[in-house]
Amino acid sequence: MQLLPFKIGLRYSYARSGARFIGLNAILAVIGITIGIAALIVVLSVMNGVVTQVRDKMLSMTSHAMLRSNDGTGVIPPEFDPAQYLANRPELIAYAPYVQGQGLIGDSERFQGVVLQGVDPNEEGKVSKTFANLDPDMAAQLQAGDYNLILGEVLAKQINAKPGDKVTIIVPQVTASAAGLLPRIKRFTLIGTFSSGHYAFDNGVALVNLKDAAKLLQLPDGVTGYHIMLHDPMQAPLVRDALNPELPPGVYASDWSLDNASYFSAVQTEKHAMFIILCLIVMVAAFGLLSSMYMVVTEKRRDIAILRTMGMTRRQIGRIFLTQGLTFGALGTVLGVSLGILIAINVPAIMAFLEKHTGYALPAQMYFINELPAKIDPAVISGISIVTLVLTLLFSVIPAMMAARTEPARALSHE
Repeated sequence: MQLLPFKIGLRYSYARSGARFIGLNAILAVIGITIGIAALIVVLSVMNGVVTQVRDKMLSMTSHAMLRSNDGTGVIPPEFDPAQYLANRPELIAYAPYVQGQGLIGDSERFQGVVLQGVDPNEEGKVSKTFANLDPDMAAQLQAGDYNLILGEVLAKQINAKPGDKVTIIVPQVTASAAGLLPRIKRFTLIGTFSSGHYAFDNGVALVNLKDAAKLLQLPDGVTGYHIMLHDPMQAPLVRDALNPELPPGVYASDWSLDNASYFSAVQTEKHAMFIILCLIVMVAAFGLLSSMYMVVTEKRRDIAILRTMGMTRRQIGRIFLTQGLTFGALGTVLGVSLGILIAINVPAIMAFLEKHTGYALPAQMYFINELPAKIDPAVISGISIVTLVLTLLFSVIPAMMAARTEPARALSHE
């Protein structure tokens, strides 16, 4: 007897002869739930994939944590010994000095902004995956005094430079001469290119020798900072917080999450907004389910009255229609999750198909990456499924209460 309401509810979940319109309405409600869940999973998976890929590409070029100067000079003096603060820390893999400045790069006809990154070729590969992946022979040519440089491949194409070409770098520091104050200009030889997969780096970074960069930028003895590589980049904020109280005045620790906080905060806000917006699709489908179940209750008034006269309680009548609502919700959830995962897995293939047949390509300068990945998060799928089932349960309560309040005598009097 306890399982009877559930059996009846399952039987009411599919249309029989004479109730085709109600059956069609229920099908449309399930389709709406399916589309809503699939859209949620695809959008959130793509956003997760984009954030993960942007982070990984960014960390392939930059370090997980950094030591910098905050005394106004922008330079850490040579007497500072990083080993005193970084040695014997199990979270650290390695650290390396760097010199950084901004300028213009190009030939006599075209110039564009560039970040001049001076590195130690013997140490940089320990803190930069992109540098570690360079041809060892090419990296070895970054010797002090040779004024060689390596450009991001996008930047090299922008200025139409090829390996062996001479390129000009202009920095904002000035040199006094008989003609007045002139900007510092130096010709470098392009020895190769790198590809980090992150558009901002591939289009805006030039790698040179540490001493060449310091000489061009007229920096005193010392370095701009130290790049630090960790075993787990997610531990960077903890390492930063642990280092700052120990560092001497004029030096502070930062990390990748702090330097890029505005971007990741914006993406996180966008994810929350998209979740709320797409949840409205599921809610609209739930209203369709409410409408469908209301018609079922109206059509089954005679059956409800007969069940009541046979001894079924109001609570058991309510369970019948709660079971029906949960059946529709569970079916829509299963179909939506399956469809969403299927589409999310094939997002790269779908984008490749669209690019081939429509000519559309993902604008790398806007999204920093040149392909659209998707990362399926089981926690997101579980959350979406739970929210959907709760919504369908809540929207099933009203029809179930209406059915439970049906009076047998009044219902049969209309037959």
